Amino acid sequence: RSEIFQIYTQQLLQNSIMSSDIDVGRLIDQTQGLTGAHIEQLVRLAVHSAMKRDIISRRSITILDEDAEKLQVKSIDFHIALKQIRTTM
Repeated sequence: RSEIFQIYTQQLLQNSIMSSDIDVGRLIDQTQGLTGAHIEQLVRLAVHSAMKRDIISRRSITILDEDAEKLQVKSIDFHIALKQIRTTM
């Protein structure tokens, strides 16, 4: 699962979108029994959660380049995403 997380979070890390509060080791432990497809979905849902959180905080769906550069996927986003995935299993 570590390698799978590395594949799906690579772009987030390269673009400094993944917050430093995320403990990937803990995420790996929490995703015991999930497939690679589940982990891919988890990362996508976490990004979606971060975007939703950002839109709500700015009270605007218009995303300027400077706003997009500030987007951070945080631990809470992965927590929300993991809950969503577990409810579909």
